[in-house]
Amino acid sequence: MIIVFDSYTISDSTEDFRESAKDLRIGVSRSSQESKRIRAAGITVFGRSNRKTSISFQIQREHTSYAEAQLFVCSHDLDVPEFGRLMITMDDDSSASLEEAVCVQVDSQIIAGVSTITAYAFIGGKLIRQSGGAMGGEGGEGVGGEGGEGVGGEG
Repeated sequence: MIIVFDSYTISDSTEDFRESAKDLRIGVSRSSQESKRIRAAGITVFGRSNRKTSISFQIQREHTSYAEAQLFVCSHDLDVPEFGRLMITMDDDSSASLEEAVCVQVDSQIIAGVSTITAYAFIGGKLIRQSGGAMGGEGGEGVGGEGGEGVGGEG
């Protein structure tokens, strides 16, 4: 899995097998509005077509020395941009992108010897599926939807 945020490569497991992505989670919440009318039997709920996509994952890395692992943990958050386009390319070259994403978490720790694990979290709008080649391809379908749609819903 290749993960690029803005122009920064978070994980490129195809070139460096010392990195591995795990625990990929994607959550979508949708905005709604409730109308509570006097003496009505129930409320009326309106979908507002706004989506918030949350993406989180962890990257485990093997460093060449304990000092390198310490330096990574102490300074890695400075390498990661605050906002940009998050692009995730799967092993079959399909990909998904979260435009105008914001990085809300970079949490690194040394787990054993020269190994570190970093938890990342991003939020943004619609997750767009890109079919075809890595990093750009064709398509533009929302994950779980029809052409031009976002995650599992209307476009």
